[in-house]
Amino acid sequence: NTIIKTVNGGDTWSVLTTSAATALNTVYFFNATTGIFSGYGQIFRTTDGGKTLTSVAGGTTVNYSNLLSLFFINERRGWSAGTNGRVLNTIDGGLTWAAQTSNTTNRLNSVVFTDSINGFVYGDSGTRLVTTNGGTTWTASKVMNNHINSTFFINVNKGWGVTESNSDSTTIYKTIDGGKTWSPYWTGSDRALTSVTFVDSL
Repeated sequence: NTIIKTVNGGDTWSVLTTSAATALNTVYFFNATTGIFSGYGQIFRTTDGGKTLTSVAGGTTVNYSNLLSLFFINERRGWSAGTNGRVLNTIDGGLTWAAQTSNTTNRLNSVVFTDSINGFVYGDSGTRLVTTNGGTTWTASKVMNNHINSTFFINVNKGWGVTESNSDSTTIYKTIDGGKTWSPYWTGSDRALTSVTFVDSL
């Protein structure tokens, strides 16, 4: 449950003591003080830069799922996804969360939105969820056999993903049609890649 914080661009890091009694997987900060943490069966919110965490979702809302991904389109609207096909949504900056119907029970590793209505969730066994209404409804499909660990989209069509297969080989993929099809760009590592991000289209 360790939180590590930097205030100088990563030159040095300090460990914060946390009251969270569960493993924390991902974090999203709106500014220097207010942020959201998600983990096993819980979502937490902080307003003091991570010094104290307040549980804002748990129990039947999270359904005891391990929440693996967070994404916010602005300071009010966000989503979280994880095991058991769990997708959650907030419209008040993470103060409250509600479950959305994902139409899958697979583990979901990555959620990303390109605007307030168009979003994607990717997960194990090539699971792909698509929404065009902010998650009110999700359409599930399978786009590959590999487990998709992380995705990053620069617009509604163009994105990248990192995957791992049951044989432990890792592949970086690219899509130009909103994730309907993916082309392998690099294969060969025996190490699982868990995150991908781009600063621009190149």
